[in-house]
Amino acid sequence: MSRRYLAFVPINEQGMAEENMGVEHSPNILEYIISPEEFRRFCGSGAMERINAACGILLDEYEDDIIPTHGLAAALDIARRPDARLEVITRALEDALRLGTYVSLYL
Repeated sequence: MSRRYLAFVPINEQGMAEENMGVEHSPNILEYIISPEEFRRFCGSGAMERINAACGILLDEYEDDIIPTHGLAAALDIARRPDARLEVITRALEDALRLGTYVSLYL
């Protein structure tokens, strides 16, 4: 079985509560499936380390974390860099910024 890389974006307060409780499927949470190729680009381009530094978080291959609301704009700038090519992660960050929530990454 191949490993799955996921991102979740709550769309409202109910979604934030559900995501915090570990609810996986909800109409209040957007789900994004990150391909193994995009995950390799996320790691290999240095984007993960730059997002960690910009947001004060610890994402790595074995650590899940949240990109908080206050870090979304910086993370989005990093994800949009041409060397990163992070299409799914970029969409999740754009949606979270638009909704005023956050991105949970399960790597």
